[in-house]
Amino acid sequence: MLKFYKMLNIKTILFLLTVFIFELSCSLITFEDLTFFSNISDNQNYFYENSIIVNFSSEMNNDKTEKIIFLKENSNIINTSFKWNGKCCEIIPESALTKGKQYSFVISGQAVTKDNKHFDIKYERTFIYGIKDDLFTLTEYSNPDILNSDQTLSLKFSKQIDISSFENSFTISPNIKLKKTYSENLYEIKLTPEQGWPVNTYFIWSIEKLHSKDEYELCKKYSDTFFTFHDYIQPKLIFSNLNNIKITDNLFFSFNKKMDLKSFENNFSISPYINGYFSQNENDIIFHPENNFEIGKNYSIIISSKTCDENSIPIYQEIKKTFKPVNHFLKITSVSINENLNLPFNQNQITKINFSQTQTAFIEIIFSNSINKKNITSAEKAITLQPVFPTETSFPKLTNVKWNQERNKVILTYSNMINTDILYKLTVNSSKNYFQTEENEYMEENLCIYFLTE
Repeated sequence: MLKFYKMLNIKTILFLLTVFIFELSCSLITFEDLTFFSNISDNQNYFYENSIIVNFSSEMNNDKTEKIIFLKENSNIINTSFKWNGKCCEIIPESALTKGKQYSFVISGQAVTKDNKHFDIKYERTFIYGIKDDLFTLTEYSNPDILNSDQTLSLKFSKQIDISSFENSFTISPNIKLKKTYSENLYEIKLTPEQGWPVNTYFIWSIEKLHSKDEYELCKKYSDTFFTFHDYIQPKLIFSNLNNIKITDNLFFSFNKKMDLKSFENNFSISPYINGYFSQNENDIIFHPENNFEIGKNYSIIISSKTCDENSIPIYQEIKKTFKPVNHFLKITSVSINENLNLPFNQNQITKINFSQTQTAFIEIIFSNSINKKNITSAEKAITLQPVFPTETSFPKLTNVKWNQERNKVILTYSNMINTDILYKLTVNSSKNYFQTEENEYMEENLCIYFLTE
């Protein structure tokens, strides 16, 4: 009997010693007569083993016990497999756990032993998968400081960034196209807008579930906000040169602030239409027509209310303007043939001119403005003298053309004139290719004079 108690005490001592040693590294949970140990200790914030091991004090009904053991990511249950070795149960995740992510291990429900004893168990341990001080974190960031011309959103991390993961993990609202620049060591990324930050906009950025190159997941969601600078002044047209436009002028528009040139181009219209291009100088926008405006023609301009300044603020209301170039048509003020002055431009009026003393016509034409130098040599083509009746009459021959110094008067000399009863027609062609002034003014219409020789 004494020997039995001695043997019992030795067994008890060995058992208690085993429990004490295991308890140094694992957690001991007791539910009345059922106890178990886990390789996740009570206050263990980090766990980095391939499987979770639970040692029960009794052999368990494996199937029923497996039904109350869960491994969760948030509220989602992770698929696991079980490996039993007597009282020891090894719980193995079917997919590798993600480094840096938080998990919870739960045993909850009624546990049944092999000898059909029932125990109500509620046990939970939460942990971060990974090694302490080796987590993936956002260590530093700086929002754009637009007032100080800093357009960059900068993010620095504790580990190298997986670029493809970043593309899917970073969000910003409102959405804006960003240029992403990664540092050579992949610890930092700088984000700048492709076309600048819009004003008066409240942005929210966030980043979560980002993976590092060594497959750690960002330990938590990071987010922050920033507000772009204020601009509440609406753009307004303060000056244009439309009240004094010449046919060769550009159109000039001056605003109270700098406009978005592309927006202006897309929302500008002129009628009748004329091709042209735009340029910009600070708050001024200039329209350069590719051809001259037409004399005496009314033009209409519309600048849509969708036209925006450089900060995408639209003008207050649609702008409508009209103008007519201030130029006048080039006119012929007088025509004289020999000593007959100021002949009329009238097809129904025929002037008789005495050519009895000569077969030469001296035709003097005076214009309202000086003719451009480049057009002087085209006078022969623009001014023609021809017989009308009888039709078989020979044509006069131009022998001399002489301009005065101011280039507003030309004298043309024709020989081979028939001095009796021949009807002649003097024509001045109004084509812009023949006559233009220094201001590019031109004639409105062709002019002609009929005269009869006697």
